[in-house]
Amino acid sequence: MSDGAHVTVEALDEIGSALTQFAADTSLATTDAARAAERALHDIKDELKARELFLLGATRRLAECEMSDRESCAFEAGVVKTADERVEAAKEAQVTAMAAVAGFAGPRKRFEVSVSNGSRGGIRHLAILRADIEQYARGGFGPSGAVGGIGGGAAAGGSAPGGGSAGGTGPSVPAGFPEGFALMPLSMIDGAESDPGDWKSDVNPADLRWGLNAVDEVVMPAMAGGKGPDYFRDRDTAKGVYGSRSLSDTYSGFFGTSEAIKLQPAAGGRYTIENGRHRVWLAREMGFDAIPVRLR
Repeated sequence: MSDGAHVTVEALDEIGSALTQFAADTSLATTDAARAAERALHDIKDELKARELFLLGATRRLAECEMSDRESCAFEAGVVKTADERVEAAKEAQVTAMAAVAGFAGPRKRFEVSVSNGSRGGIRHLAILRADIEQYARGGFGPSGAVGGIGGGAAAGGSAPGGGSAGGTGPSVPAGFPEGFALMPLSMIDGAESDPGDWKSDVNPADLRWGLNAVDEVVMPAMAGGKGPDYFRDRDTAKGVYGSRSLSDTYSGFFGTSEAIKLQPAAGGRYTIENGRHRVWLAREMGFDAIPVRLR
């Protein structure tokens, strides 16, 4: 490599973190846009209701005028005409806005999936390059092969629980996973096929999406390379990050004994969710194939 071009694992990690952050920020931006659209619909609905109430009052005053001894009710009639026009304008605005919001939903979903898939694919390539650089630094040379993740396949060196192959359709144990944890295909998990609802006030779906991307693109590849909690904590400290969008919290959220997704064996070799319904649902929504879980 020339003196002017140096590629380090730290540089690759920085690029990977930037891609993950971009995907999370994109998801947050589109979610904010959708919420703003819903607020606009709510405002239009409120305005329409207010205009209808005004029209009702104006109509009542016109009727009272017509029943009185007054010679002319032209003013009241003009108010009713204007109020009626304003109501019709609000109705047209509501129909137009509802159509726009409905038309936004599909493209928004496709855009989020495209950004998420592109980010995950790019970081998997970065993980392969990272492994190659580390192998070269140890004195070896040659391609390291694909680094698997929750977007498809098991991590390098993984095996199925009980010693089977990691390449099958059942749960597998990728390299670096703590005891009792496995990579579970979402197709084997019953429940959370739709939004579970009941989101807690301190749980942000965009943060959970960030965490799912981070565990797939950064945490699991690092674990396969022998990294542990101290490594993620040191990276967070170096970057000055903490909380729900830190690697250490992501690691503990998926591989900590209290916060991990927990499954219970069910009939027919399937599993039910004891803890982690929202993460399982989001993983399905984001197009993942599998997810790290703790097995009972």
